[in-house]
Amino acid sequence: MNFLEERIMKDGVVKAGNVLKVDSFLNHQMDIALMEEIGREFKRRFGHKTITKVMTIEASGIGIAAFVAKEFGVPMVFAKKAKSVNIDGKKCDNLDGQYGERYYIEDAHEGIISKETYYKAMALRQQRANPKLVNQDTVEYPFTRMITCGCCGSYFRHKVNNPGKKWQNDIWICARQEQKGKAHCDSTRIKDTVLKEKFVEAYNEFVTLRPEGETIEAMQKTIQRLRAEEEKLAALLMRKLLSEKAFRAEQQAIKAEIRRLQEQLQQLRCSAVRESDYTPIEEFDEAKLKLFIEKIIIIEEKHVIFRFFNGVEITKAYTNGKSGNKPGWNLKEA
Repeated sequence: MNFLEERIMKDGVVKAGNVLKVDSFLNHQMDIALMEEIGREFKRRFGHKTITKVMTIEASGIGIAAFVAKEFGVPMVFAKKAKSVNIDGKKCDNLDGQYGERYYIEDAHEGIISKETYYKAMALRQQRANPKLVNQDTVEYPFTRMITCGCCGSYFRHKVNNPGKKWQNDIWICARQEQKGKAHCDSTRIKDTVLKEKFVEAYNEFVTLRPEGETIEAMQKTIQRLRAEEEKLAALLMRKLLSEKAFRAEQQAIKAEIRRLQEQLQQLRCSAVRESDYTPIEEFDEAKLKLFIEKIIIIEEKHVIFRFFNGVEITKAYTNGKSGNKPGWNLKEA
């Protein structure tokens, strides 16, 4: 694309930190003739490929993606980073009321691309942005891209020890350690069966310890009670039974608690989690894993942290059994 290089050399602006600004012809202001030429160049380079859709995950890429899609005669997809607001579905009250009532619904219609394709694209983008995330699994397992090494920050990847033998084991190991050795990362590995057991324990503990007030109805009642307390304080102030300083202090504390509850309430309303989902389990459930767990962190001394989407973290100690790759390694310690 010599024409693009020439245009960048002509109109591009380099800001502090070697940041190249091209907003005069590619982003905020678009040169339509240039966009058309870029679309034709993509068609020239990839016309022999089977292209079904053109996707961009950046708003600034919509213009280019549209002209590329036009050349290929296929739809253009904008994969937004934030959830869309729809007119049907779960109501999400705006905290400040600036935009009125907002609504969100999940799985209301068939997506332009599948969730699997979307998550693969997001994982690829994350991998390119972070060189630590090396050697990710090409096969999808329940824990793929969910386990992070607490030592070096790399992902854990799935590995089969002693394949085809009677003591075969499925394990998860730090990708950096496997690629470069323990000198670069001394984290511990964990068996797949053990990780699943620990998830069941952590999830059941999460359900058991879940605050009783963590329901939409209970939060609404608490907010109403706090607002009533605020009105009582205002009445005391009007009757000069409370100083202005004391009133402001109490009012700020109440408003802070109301904002906190409103934020939690909004998360609950926008969440795909239903009250019926908070049920104990006896064996590993992948659906529960995807619904509740944001990240899993393997830390030193054989401990695994399960971070739930609501911010709760539950740590579990684990053992893989006898060390080594010989018969007996897949047996638990007594």
